[in-house]
Amino acid sequence: MIALSFTFMPIARERLTIGVCTYNRGPQLLDTLRSILAIRSPIDPETNQRRIAEVLVIDNNCTDGTAQLVDSLIASRAASAAASSPAFIPLRRVVEQRQGLAQARRRVFAEATTELIAFLDDDVIADQAWGESILARFDAAPRAGVVGSRVRLSFQSGPTPLALRYRSFLAEQEMGTQPLNVTDATKALVGAAMALRRKAVEDSGWLGRQLMPDRQGLALSSGGDNELCIRVRRSGWETWYEPAAIVDHLIPASRQTREYLARLAAGIGLSIPHIKLLANPDANAYWATCQLRAAQTRYVRTLLLEWRSQLRPIRLAEHEGRVEGWRSVIETLGTTPPATT
Repeated sequence: MIALSFTFMPIARERLTIGVCTYNRGPQLLDTLRSILAIRSPIDPETNQRRIAEVLVIDNNCTDGTAQLVDSLIASRAASAAASSPAFIPLRRVVEQRQGLAQARRRVFAEATTELIAFLDDDVIADQAWGESILARFDAAPRAGVVGSRVRLSFQSGPTPLALRYRSFLAEQEMGTQPLNVTDATKALVGAAMALRRKAVEDSGWLGRQLMPDRQGLALSSGGDNELCIRVRRSGWETWYEPAAIVDHLIPASRQTREYLARLAAGIGLSIPHIKLLANPDANAYWATCQLRAAQTRYVRTLLLEWRSQLRPIRLAEHEGRVEGWRSVIETLGTTPPATT
């Protein structure tokens, strides 16, 4: 009789780095950072390590005193009694001189030493259980390349009827009360609170080359979150929605105006054709030209029929953005777009 013995190797649970990319958010950033630093960090029982490794603030050329505010917070925390606690999460500021959200996010990947990387916007308030919920989803879904959070809108004044109508433009993400593997080819998770697996992002090629524009300074261009999700999914990984991971997205009065929402709609409209191009492996110039004609028709109908003064500029901006986006896609596919209707 042969006696068999087995040695069970401990399962290495991945650690998480949280990146906060910021541009001229000023004192408001401190509320976001305090909420993130209060997130509970699970301890790996096998290694006795804190699973949230650190919080990185990526200073994307701030000129409003953000550097001094963050450095003061870092110094005060280092001098506090809590610094010796196992639950203490280090905070570090890094300057990224290449302007733009995508460049700042790449810097998070360059600075982090962990397998899991999270992006939290500089205007969210994180729930204390956010980290536990995100890590639990990665533990439960080993093929998860992206995990997105439940994002609630927190209106600092109002909300206005316009803001309520365009909640999705303001990055609200409510996809039910159960975890969801998002498989729709064009569906993305919002980047206001998104965590990624490094291997999945490397497989997608996003770190080497970004195809879509994203926020740069005060410009309201968009699409970077969609590109990340689509490319990660196409490289064989899963994208999950985790409702137990909750953040509140702060919406000031300035983001509820007709003028702001029109600018936002234009950026979103411009990105949609590029998202559809990324999600369609069979895309060709004929397909894109048909899409352009349809976008032109929608623009003209809105121009002629939409007379509600509050909605008209927003809807026109979105449709005009789509027309411009489809023209850009056609140029990308290598043909001359037809004349404007």
